[in-house]
Amino acid sequence: MQGVTLLGDILVSLFAAYHLVTGAVLLGPTRLTRWVAQRVYHLSFPDAIDARYDYSNKIVGLYSIYVGAIGLLAVFLGGIVGAWILMSFLGLSLLRIFVGIYYRHLTHRALGQSVNRVYKKAAINLILLLFMYAWGLKH
Repeated sequence: MQGVTLLGDILVSLFAAYHLVTGAVLLGPTRLTRWVAQRVYHLSFPDAIDARYDYSNKIVGLYSIYVGAIGLLAVFLGGIVGAWILMSFLGLSLLRIFVGIYYRHLTHRALGQSVNRVYKKAAINLILLLFMYAWGLKH
């Protein structure tokens, strides 16, 4: 692993942008978070959002912004540091896939997301990870 390719920089930038936008939405008003989750992710929510759930979303929003900032740092630094940050993103994303599959029934009960959708998202994310690994790093 010698560094990151131009395509790797683009992919990390998109990964970072996704997390920065997601973090901003989660830190925004609950009404906005609910609207985006329903329109973009097709999630369902009860009419009243529990304060604990709202608080948890804010914490996840902070972590999303942190991940996005690290991604921008990786693009800025480049070289071997950028490659290691890209590898850590790949590992984090792979872990998210496994956790999502493991808790698929909880996601279904809590947010109304079908188990099949969880598997579909996992497959798409795994393909993206393989693509990022194969063409994002200088081997």
